Amino acid sequence: MVLHKKGAELYNGVRTLVMEHLQGREMMLKAAIPQMNFLTCINRTFDEHHEIMVKIRDVLLYLDRQHSESRLQIYELGLQIFHEQLISQVQFHDQFQSELMAMVRKERNGDRTDRPLFKASTTKLRTLSINDPGGRKVYEDVFESKFLQETINYYEREIKEVLRSNNAETLLNRVEHSLAEEAKLVEACMDKSTLKPLTKALEKHLITDNVDTILELEVCGLIKMINNNNVAGLKRLFLMLKRADDGVTKLSDKIGAHLIREGKELLDNASEEGTKTAIKLVNEVLALKEKYDKLLTEAFDNDGTCRRAFYSAYTSIVNTTQVFPEYLSLFIDDRLKRGCKDMSEAEIEEVFDKSINLFRLLSEKDIFERYYKVHLSKRLLTNKASSDDTERGILTRLKQECGTSFTYKLEGMFKDIQLSTSIVDDFKSRRLDQGYKFDLGVRVLTSVFWATDRTATCGLPKELNPAVDAFTKFYCETKHQGRTLNWYPTTASLDLEGRFEKRKYIILASQYQGVTLVTFNAITTAGFSFQDLVDKTGMSELELKRALTCLIFGKFKLLVKQPASKKFDENDRFFVNDAFSSKFTRIKIQQIASKEVASERTITRSRVETDRRYQIEACIVRVMKARQTLNHNDLVVEVIKQLSARFTPTPQLLKKRIEHLIDRDYMARAETNR
Repeated sequence: MVLHKKGAELYNGVRTLVMEHLQGREMMLKAAIPQMNFLTCINRTFDEHHEIMVKIRDVLLYLDRQHSESRLQIYELGLQIFHEQLISQVQFHDQFQSELMAMVRKERNGDRTDRPLFKASTTKLRTLSINDPGGRKVYEDVFESKFLQETINYYEREIKEVLRSNNAETLLNRVEHSLAEEAKLVEACMDKSTLKPLTKALEKHLITDNVDTILELEVCGLIKMINNNNVAGLKRLFLMLKRADDGVTKLSDKIGAHLIREGKELLDNASEEGTKTAIKLVNEVLALKEKYDKLLTEAFDNDGTCRRAFYSAYTSIVNTTQVFPEYLSLFIDDRLKRGCKDMSEAEIEEVFDKSINLFRLLSEKDIFERYYKVHLSKRLLTNKASSDDTERGILTRLKQECGTSFTYKLEGMFKDIQLSTSIVDDFKSRRLDQGYKFDLGVRVLTSVFWATDRTATCGLPKELNPAVDAFTKFYCETKHQGRTLNWYPTTASLDLEGRFEKRKYIILASQYQGVTLVTFNAITTAGFSFQDLVDKTGMSELELKRALTCLIFGKFKLLVKQPASKKFDENDRFFVNDAFSSKFTRIKIQQIASKEVASERTITRSRVETDRRYQIEACIVRVMKARQTLNHNDLVVEVIKQLSARFTPTPQLLKKRIEHLIDRDYMARAETNR
């Protein structure tokens, strides 16, 4: 027939025959509906129809080869007719859908169902979609759309019940169980393409729509997991919220806010001032950071969003109070002086790496630099540095963070110490120290490198004048002609010989303590009043009180006070304690650690602010020389970028410095902006 140009007649005849055949099956299917046996009947009918259409296709293979593109092939035609005459009928469509959904509900209730029948039914729906470009139209229309909607309704009710329990552990278990069970149901009974839209719907209605509520759950919730260091629970919560569109963002924001609260509580509890408080606070901040860094790695898979939120929280904590740069410097100072004695090299490296991590967070690194310079100068001048290699290791880290300009003066301090040693050795080798009976140690320092107190009025005892004169003559006339030496003995120490009634002692004292003791060489039975000591020593009242406190009320009571109260008054009298005795021949007088009081801290900050003005102006001029012409906002951004390694200036401060430079004719506004 095809050869005789009757292919269309044959094609239409097959169509009519198939339609008549399926009309005979309608009555059987309608009878199966009341008995809830429709799925079995429709599957049997489809299998029979499939077998028939395969045979017809094989017989009419030549017709398929010669068919026009405007018409379906024989097998596809048979599937289309099956869909149009049976499946698309409202009665059959609804029954097919109803029985499938009844099986879904039984599965969710834990009842047994005929899974092979379920799978066969959904597979046939996909087969009937063969003529659809996506291959899913019939499957979606009859089953998937209804299935997804019922799933959403079912789990919306379920999640409300779970959230009502206010228990995060229950929620996690329910969500994980639901996702796993639904995935198993899809694998066993449905087309695998359903898993993606199903999972997306579950994630939206179980997680995304409830993220805020989930994060606020009290029983075994996020905050309690963090406080109890429940890494496993946090990891489960993270993996669940990772499925939500903005789940990780909200999670990290919540944790970041809690981290900031914890950090500020630590700062608020550190009400006292002093080295012990500083060391304790920095240790607590390091422990807090270590805890959350561990959570980031073990619970949150080092997620970038969480990492950025944690970094922002750490930065907020260390910059909450203006004293933290000073406290961090005190912490490092303590470790470098005495804290590394019982630690291995690896442990020392770990401590300093953690310290530099905190330093990296500081927005006012220049404040830290000023305090670090003070503490380093004291370590070097009092020989309390643990080791030269450790000190230089810290400088190397600081240089890597902030550049050479940051550590230039600090490195200059080390060079001064080395050079001083060779100068003193040269002085002694020329036997210029023969005019006195004591050993003189001198540190020749470059003034711009060192944070020395140049306002102190306490000088050296007059007994040291011959040695001072000899060294000054050697340095200024023999070693370096034309240079001038200024003596700043405030960090000096003295080894004195003290004769008491029972025996002699070697007394190791600070400059202030030594000058005070030497004053008592002028023997007087009436002793000295407080004002007498102020006049003779040239000390301030504060420094004299500190020195007297150590000498009268310390471990070694070399002086006595009348009356014996700890409060100093101008009418008090002070005497040598002739009855003093100790089992030690050499005694070291302890010093009172001088804390930087609020007024001194204000002065320090004022000096830093002054330095900042110069640095800002220099940076502005440097940028303008390179660019010649620049928009105001671009200039502000560039200056902040260049200075951020030391501090972050405010736009208001930059505006003032720009105006100042314009007034001094270093730069000018463009003609169009005047």
